[in-house]
Amino acid sequence: METLEMITEVPECTLCGKRDEDLSLYSAQHKERGWIKVCRACWVKLYDENNMVAGSGGSSGSSCPTCGL
Repeated sequence: METLEMITEVPECTLCGKRDEDLSLYSAQHKERGWIKVCRACWVKLYDENNMVAGSGGSSGSSCPTCGL
């Protein structure tokens, strides 16, 4: 019997292209690109340069203040 290999995608930052199995990605709603996944350094840079859509700065935790989902 053949064993199926799990196909895992290595996380990659949309902006800088950094790739690493242990890389944590954050969601950011970029003013020009829409929703993208970025590394922490790029998320901080986007925030500092005011390149995110207002009200979309959080990427971890819950989305809904009422139900927590």
